[in-house]
Amino acid sequence: MIVYLAGGESGIHYYGWRPRPGAHVFLSFFQRETMMESCLTAILPTHPELVVMDSGAHSFFGQIGKSVTKHIRPVGKMPEPEKFFNQYFDYLVSRAADIDYAVELDIGEIVGMEKVREWRRRLEDSPMAGKMIWVYHSAEPESEFDRIIHECPSHYVGIEGIRPGQQRLPYPRLIRKAMDVGTRVHGFAMTKRDTLLRYPFFSVDSSTWTYSVRSGKGVIYNPKTISVQLIRLTPQAMARRGHVLEPAFNRSESKAKVVGQRWFEMGEEAFRKMERDLTQVWESRGVFWR
Repeated sequence: MIVYLAGGESGIHYYGWRPRPGAHVFLSFFQRETMMESCLTAILPTHPELVVMDSGAHSFFGQIGKSVTKHIRPVGKMPEPEKFFNQYFDYLVSRAADIDYAVELDIGEIVGMEKVREWRRRLEDSPMAGKMIWVYHSAEPESEFDRIIHECPSHYVGIEGIRPGQQRLPYPRLIRKAMDVGTRVHGFAMTKRDTLLRYPFFSVDSSTWTYSVRSGKGVIYNPKTISVQLIRLTPQAMARRGHVLEPAFNRSESKAKVVGQRWFEMGEEAFRKMERDLTQVWESRGVFWR
């Protein structure tokens, strides 16, 4: 199971965090105006295993009160969908060589599924052909899921997470259907421990590993429970865990950046350990994704 590190744009841009080689990174195009290009350029030399570009569709849903991550809301007016898609399309085409996969702008509830399918066709006729992750939502009939797992050129589809007020999808049945035809399934914002141990997603994404900077607590992995937790850590406690702060920590002007960088590193370490152990759990159950 792959656990993508999502929400790391501020760590890259403001704190100097860089993922270790082999990381799986999930970037959001919704950050394009302030930091998107600089973030992608900064992480490529670190040799991440997979770089996925998310369209920012959940931010559109946040504007109409249907976001998976209800507590995270974009600031300002919702972009005009067609204009936003054109910007996303142009960016993906320009950086196709550096992006392993990208999530379609799956806002059918806003623009209609025919428009989403039109956008799919445009992308599949571009240098991003075979790299797009098509997405299925609970508002669509299950026959649509059956169709996309057969027709998606990347053999990689996404399933919406659990949204307030929305019927929960039959995840086990859908994942089994996809596996039977060799299509991988990504679960958006599906990183609760019980969910990860219950549903054999090929991949999920999470921004929880970044909570340290917002909460002032360190993200620590517990291998006994295959879960992460937030605990308060002094600089001395961080050093005992291998995250030594440079002497510059004592200077007020650099304190925030140095500590923030270390917290991002700790969060990455915790989630990559969880990713490793989850993979072993599912393999012990006979689940091997192609």
